[in-house]
Amino acid sequence: LLSWSTKMMTGMIPDADVQQRMQQSLAIIGEATSATVALGGSILPEEDTALRYFGISRFDPASTIRDAIAALGDELEYEVAGIRQGIRIEQDAEEIDGHSVHLYHVDQEFPEGLDPLGAQQAINDRLYGEDGITQRLVYRDDTVLQTMGGGTEGMKQLINAPQWSDESLLAARKRFPERACFLVIADLPTFIINMGRLMVESGALPLPVSADSMADLTVPRSYAGVSVTVEPEQLQARTVVPLGTFQAVVRFAAFAQQASR
Repeated sequence: LLSWSTKMMTGMIPDADVQQRMQQSLAIIGEATSATVALGGSILPEEDTALRYFGISRFDPASTIRDAIAALGDELEYEVAGIRQGIRIEQDAEEIDGHSVHLYHVDQEFPEGLDPLGAQQAINDRLYGEDGITQRLVYRDDTVLQTMGGGTEGMKQLINAPQWSDESLLAARKRFPERACFLVIADLPTFIINMGRLMVESGALPLPVSADSMADLTVPRSYAGVSVTVEPEQLQARTVVPLGTFQAVVRFAAFAQQASR
């Protein structure tokens, strides 16, 4: 994954100084002897900041992520496909329950020709809120905590997070190997509905549906997933798509057909 990220970055960012700093940052991550990364997120269209994201990472050595971010410097500006982006890092910007919180900002500027109707900017405003793309990071022993959305309260919830309680998610997890090198589980029907609601409510695109009609479109949670497990002389992959996901597709199709009339 690191090798792929390095190649992708080299092809997309022409600035030599930015390339060097990003490559150095990725190289530091690659020097870790072991790593475990868990990520999760949701789209919550009823919230001012609709995108919620969290990450829990453990690295050996524990200083890996701190050193990798430090290699980027406090500010970084570059251009990707005509979009100007800037990274700003605020060290020790906040304190939550005795933990120092660092802020990681990503600023974006869309040229008029790339977003003439302002649709992408309108969607970004709904996804990231008035603070823009802002991550909070907390270093705790050998663990790095990351959040986006939810402000300081979102990070506080992650610091004091209990064990998982979503029974449907826990049931989906049991369908996969206990130990896997790579595992993704997603409630795709709910994600599609919430993303659709977000786009309709933002008014960014001329969609033939109303927010009220989207509110009536609900489906039970249904987690599909894929896992990859490496064992001596073999690679095992497992994909699980529950019946509920297919039932949701049928409902989407019926809703779209009715909306287009």
